[in-house]
Amino acid sequence: MKRTVIAVALICLLAGLAPKPVQAETDAQLFASLGLMTDDSFKFKDFLWHLGLNLDFTLNDFLMLSPEINLVTRNFKFKTFLLEPAVLLNLKLGDSFFFGAGVSKFMVISEGDYFGSTDVALKANIGFFDEHFKIRIYVITPFDDLFKNSLIGLQAGLSF
Repeated sequence: MKRTVIAVALICLLAGLAPKPVQAETDAQLFASLGLMTDDSFKFKDFLWHLGLNLDFTLNDFLMLSPEINLVTRNFKFKTFLLEPAVLLNLKLGDSFFFGAGVSKFMVISEGDYFGSTDVALKANIGFFDEHFKIRIYVITPFDDLFKNSLIGLQAGLSF
């Protein structure tokens, strides 16, 4: 099971990095990103790195639907890692700023074919984007205990 999930995640990441034809204007924008996250103590004693893909679908002039998938690891050691799919609905402020919220779920994958998952959590974010760059900060918090035992993250990405 672990190898299957790893293979699917890597195929999705590689497919997202493949060159795409450039269009003058599009309703969807793909970002490959790198980021880090820590717990809500902000001590950064124990933080996690993540690589991800984010696809922004422009629904109208002010709404954006953003499904994403992140591969999360500690110190880039892939013996145990987290796969984090999420989907967010963002409100665009002008042409560059956005904020929104959605749901996220972590799936734990480790050696020995162990597979586990967390409950669905709230993911809220705020950020800046343009045609080729996106940066955001976010918080992931459980629904049953909002803004306690949260993860805080920073993510930057490039568009293709």
